[in-house]
Amino acid sequence: MKYSKESLCEQMSIVRQALYEISITLENKERDNEKILNLSREMDELILEYMKFGKEDQS
Repeated sequence: MKYSKESLCEQMSIVRQALYEISITLENKERDNEKILNLSREMDELILEYMKFGKEDQS
């Protein structure tokens, strides 16, 4: 998936908010481990994409 720097920042913000909302339920027995894992993976992918922008900016 190809992102612009702006859209990537927006996506990271959305995922960060979702992770925050899920983290509130960490003490809760109803927490959704699969959703937490999927969001964490998505954030990892977005961070890797963002790091590519940093390398391109330095070139």
